[in-house]
Amino acid sequence: MESKTAKKPKKNTSSSSKTKSTKKVTPKKEAPKKTNNKPPKEAKTSLKEEKIVEEVELVEEQEEDEKTSVIGIIVLVLMICLAGLLLFLRCSKQEETHMVTLDANDGTDIVEREIIDKGKVFKPADPVREGYEFMGWYVVGEDEKFDFDREITSDMKIEARWKAIEKEGLKGISLDEEITLVVDGTSKLEVKLDPRDFEDVSLVWSSSDEDIVSVDEDGNLTAHKKGKAKITVKTKDGKYEASCEVTVSDEAVKVKGITLEKDDITISINQELYLDYEIKPSNATNKEVTWSVEDKNIVSVDKDGKITGKAPGRTIVKVMTKDGKYIASVIVRVRGGNVTDISLSGDDEVKVGETITLKATIKPSNADKTLTWTSSNPKVATVDKNGKVKGVKAGDVTITVKASNGKEATHKVKVVDNYVLTLTEIKTELLTFQYSVKVTKNGKTLSSDEYDQFFYNNEWYGSANLTVPSDQVTTKASGTKIKLNDGKMYSMTVKVVKAK
Repeated sequence: MESKTAKKPKKNTSSSSKTKSTKKVTPKKEAPKKTNNKPPKEAKTSLKEEKIVEEVELVEEQEEDEKTSVIGIIVLVLMICLAGLLLFLRCSKQEETHMVTLDANDGTDIVEREIIDKGKVFKPADPVREGYEFMGWYVVGEDEKFDFDREITSDMKIEARWKAIEKEGLKGISLDEEITLVVDGTSKLEVKLDPRDFEDVSLVWSSSDEDIVSVDEDGNLTAHKKGKAKITVKTKDGKYEASCEVTVSDEAVKVKGITLEKDDITISINQELYLDYEIKPSNATNKEVTWSVEDKNIVSVDKDGKITGKAPGRTIVKVMTKDGKYIASVIVRVRGGNVTDISLSGDDEVKVGETITLKATIKPSNADKTLTWTSSNPKVATVDKNGKVKGVKAGDVTITVKASNGKEATHKVKVVDNYVLTLTEIKTELLTFQYSVKVTKNGKTLSSDEYDQFFYNNEWYGSANLTVPSDQVTTKASGTKIKLNDGKMYSMTVKVVKAK
């Protein structure tokens, strides 16, 4: 029993030893902590996780960047599209136009004009229609006259409206008072109607003695023998009549001259006017005349002396007798159409006593160039018929030019005092030269007490300086000015006078 017992402890020792040995590797047998509790494996796992996390974060960052880039591109594209749309809309708005038709209703041709949105129609010259008076331009369907300052926002048709001119009735007829014919001679009497352009009148002719002189239905005379007879012409209704005393003799009465009623006349484009003349002596046998004009582009003239204005300008119309070739002439001026716009240009300052010329520009170019010039204050500045403005005294003035149809333009002019520095050469006994000093204001000499100093050729001179050395004198000095006692400065004109 003891031996069994003794073996047991040994067995126990062996077991104990095995147990100790097993304890050393016991952690390996702990399944739940097999992976997480061992330090080496935990370190490896942490590194892998960190790497995975880093890679995930990197991927996420890349995805975020890509999303941002895509969004940015989309926004940029949208902005470009929006800008393009706005530009398109703006351009479309700028290019929007409207068609405006001006119909003169048998006065002149129809005109079509393309006007930008909210633009204005340029007013044309007034049309002309024979037998009618122009009343104005009207939008079709409207009763008020069209305002050419009106903004155009749609297509429209503008028409000219007319009022028929009632023809004047016949007021009278006339003949030359006397005429002389030779036996077997012929002539034609011309009836003058009042008004001259009256038409469709029937006339009846008669002679007081057909044996001396006869007349046909057109007023043609034939002399048969010496003597006197009265030729009478009447309107068919008997309301008006006129007569001419015809003398038939052996000798013709020669023409001694011819005159026109006027020597200078002005008419408008398309206006008609008859020129009246007188042959001397009044009983001359041959009263035939011929008409001519220097420039047919400006005026036309027919065989009866009726002239018609064709274009703006000036020309001469002549009438010549067949007997003796005597000539009379008249200056004919043709006004243009109505002025639609007028403007003034030129200097806006002039010195007292000096002049500037303003230029008037009118539209259209063939419009009536008759202009009237006025000054708002002639005591400050005057203006002549050619736009020449002369300063009278310091101040401000407005110059106005007005066209014949009332269109006008203005130009403001400032008149300033005219200071002049006159340097007169003087000789000395030493044959050296100096120049005496004289300062004037508007033609009046200033004393040294009336100004402080003057600046000339880059040098200041006091008012007490009565001479300037010759080496300082030049006619090309610029910037010359005078300083008054109150400190104000004005520019000066320089005059250099050589010694005689």
